[in-house]
Formats: sequence, structure tokens, C-alpha cells
Amino acid sequence: MTLVYFTLGVVFFLTLFFLIRSFLRVTLVTKYEHIDEVEEAATTVSMRLVSAIQAVMSCSVGLVTIYLTCDDVLYDVAPILIPYCSFGVPYMLYDIYAMFTTFQTQRSYRTGAFLPVFKSFLKKQWLLTFHHLAIVLVGFPIVVYFRNGKGDFFMGCLLLTELSTPFYNFRYILQKMQWYKPTLVLVNDIVFMVLFFICRILLFPYMYSVYAKYKQLHLVQVPWSIPLKCNVGCLIILALQVVWFRLIVLSARRRLRSSDVNGGKVRVQNAVNHNHVEKQW
Repeated sequence: MTLVYFTLGVVFFLTLFFLIRSFLRVTLVTKYEHIDEVEEAATTVSMRLVSAIQAVMSCSVGLVTIYLTCDDVLYDVAPILIPYCSFGVPYMLYDIYAMFTTFQTQRSYRTGAFLPVFKSFLKKQWLLTFHHLAIVLVGFPIVVYFRNGKGDFFMGCLLLTELSTPFYNFRYILQKMQWYKPTLVLVNDIVFMVLFFICRILLFPYMYSVYAKYKQLHLVQVPWSIPLKCNVGCLIILALQVVWFRLIVLSARRRLRSSDVNGGKVRVQNAVNHNHVEKQW
């Protein structure tokens, strides 16, 4: 059945991407002057929408899993978990394809040869590509085959790391759909950063604290009472989230500085225009 769910996942995510892109190619014609711009916007928004849909699905399954396994966080089983993981893991492979397809539509790479463009893509997106491949090649086999049916609760918690993803994608959707509003984007970015910090960083000490309560241990005893592979896995995942969060904070700081500079230029220009009017008067 794992192969059946995997195949369904491949078909679902690719079909969803192509359907949304086909629809947007028609609807975005009125918003852009050139066909290349329409293609870039349609492909980008399609990729972002599929990502957001996958995140909602992942979080929904995570919440159901947590609800079904919260009484015994180690041995309770959620029947929905393994089928969804088998269905959802193809998204990671699809997303690499979708990201590269979107990358190809950018102005600098539209007419480039495949291999140089792919190398440029890997250079810019190596971290996310590594993350996706690691989930497929390492994370998925561990979840499905090497847990011995234990820890569905914690797998449900890990699915909730996707909670911030729709807000990450929403910024790009607003921009490409030309719905960009500074206040709306600011609120969205704040919500995204808060959810990212809670669901992707604070999540790990929370899971350790749940296990400590379950086993009636002090929190500091947990790393010494669970298998080394669990600690290593959590440490690697957490390290990736910390790296991403640092990049998010740096990006937000640059945007704030840029908006301050642009706002200062507008204020100076307004003052100059005001003085000019006063002199004429």
C-alpha cells in the first residue's frame, strides 16, 4: 500500500500544480504586459499555492495524530499517519521540480542551457534541496520502517512544523498577483516569524518535555534516556531550522532598512516640494 499512496501523491501534487498554472496563465494576462511575465507569475503562484495546500494537509494530519495519541505518547497509534506520510513524501520531490521550473522562468535564466541553469539553481537553493532529499531518503524510511510503531505522537508534532509555511508563501502570492499591501505584508511576516519560531524551534524542547513527563523524568535526563539516533535526528532538524530562522531574521532586517531608506527619501522629497511651493507662494 505504501507504493500506492506514494504514486497517488506524485499524481496529486503534479496535477494540482499544472491545473493551477493553466488557470493562472489565463487570468493573469490582464495584469502583465509580456507573456514571459505571465509565465513567471503563474508558475510562482502555482508553486506557492501547492506548498500552502500541502502545509494545511500536513498540519491537519498532525493535529489528528496528536489527538489520537495524546493518552500514550509512545505507544498509541494513529492509523492516518503512515498512509499520509507515504502520500505526502512525493511532495518533496515534486517541490524540487516546481522550484526549478519557477527558477527557469526568471528573466536571467529564461534562455539559458539546462545544465548551467540547474547548477545556478542548486547554488541558490542547495539548503532547501538538501532538506527535501534528506526527508525522502532518510526521514521517510525512519518514519515508516524503523520506528517499530512507536512515537506517532511525536511524528504528529513534527508535521506541525508546516504551520508557518502558508504565511511564507502568502507574501509571494500577494506580490505576483499584484495584491501587495505594505501593512498586510508586515502583519503576515510577523505572524510567519512567530509561528516559525514556535513550531520549528520551540517544538523540540516541547517534545522533550512531553517525553520527560511521560517517563517521569527531569528534562535534562531525557537526552540520556532515549536512543542516540533520536537525539542526533532532532539536533540535525533543529540546526536546519535555526539556520533558516537566522536567514529569515536577516532578510526581515534588510527589508525594514530598505523601507526606512525609501520612506526617508519620500519624506525628503515631500519636504522639498513643500518648500518649493512655499517659495512660489
